[in-house]
Amino acid sequence: MFCQILIALVKFIIRRDFCINCIFNIFDNKGCKRCQINYLKENFTNWTSGNEKIDNFIRKEQIKINSKSDDIVFEWIPYDQFNDIKEINEDSFFGIYSAIWKYGPLRWDGSNNKYSRKLDKEIILIYLHNLKSINEFLNEVKTFKYEFELYGISQNPSTKDLLFKWCRKCQTNYLKENFTNWSSGNEKIDNFIQKRQSEINDPYETVLEWIPYNQFHNINLFTANWKDGPLYWDRYIRKYNKKSNEVVHLKYLYNFHDIDEILNEVETHSPNFKIYGISQNPDTMVYIIIFRDKDYCIGCKKIYSIAQNKWCEKCLTNDLGKIFDNFIQLEKMGIMNDENSF
Repeated sequence: MFCQILIALVKFIIRRDFCINCIFNIFDNKGCKRCQINYLKENFTNWTSGNEKIDNFIRKEQIKINSKSDDIVFEWIPYDQFNDIKEINEDSFFGIYSAIWKYGPLRWDGSNNKYSRKLDKEIILIYLHNLKSINEFLNEVKTFKYEFELYGISQNPSTKDLLFKWCRKCQTNYLKENFTNWSSGNEKIDNFIQKRQSEINDPYETVLEWIPYNQFHNINLFTANWKDGPLYWDRYIRKYNKKSNEVVHLKYLYNFHDIDEILNEVETHSPNFKIYGISQNPDTMVYIIIFRDKDYCIGCKKIYSIAQNKWCEKCLTNDLGKIFDNFIQLEKMGIMNDENSF
């Protein structure tokens, strides 16, 4: 009799999806929320950042975990867990690097009802420079958490820079899901753009797109307004959004007839300039590279030699040439005036 009752109880628990570990909680395919939080709480004493404010911040993030949606555990990650650190971008405000996380992120294994790690995970490190306080750093982390999925916080023991980890996969997945919603009509161009979107390594990186020509209005010789505008990551709705009616610069590739030549031209300019995408005039069939308008010199309608300083070598050379010519003319006039004075 007792065995029958026990078997019936077990069947009831399995049928009702009760957690085997704690019996009390119904759980879904992400696992039992109570068991997850208990595991994390029991582990609180096994790690520390060395700063009470950071420790408390991470603990609060961990116990807020939602079993229905959150499968990434926010952690303190010792810096010695990162291998093969490579620079992507660096300036006075922040640095962006790629790295391999030796132990990898902590995730709930629903099949075994416990946490496990994905070893040797490729991740992005974002170093924040010149921050004056821990509160200022944590405010930056909160801002990024609205915008991106973060794995945790770490600190470089040599420079004392605090840093956090961005989930590259979450951003590129959105772009991959959208691949079927557009086409340039040319397989090489489609593959080129899709490859560039899949290789995004920086939350601030410009997304290269195929832009239909009917998206442009107020077209002048070199500029136009882009109706929908470029893609950017919206921190509040946590997905890509568009900056409508953006002014852009159009570079018409009149003398380019081979697709490989066109793509090489895009590759040539990509390291130094923000390229929003590629388009084509359906009447002339001429391909167009779409640049951020600020990267172009108004004087000669050419790309700045150094975009960030808005320095145009051609215009500067021409201006110096004019100044030199004027100086020579003034010198000649001075000599003539001296001769006439005798």
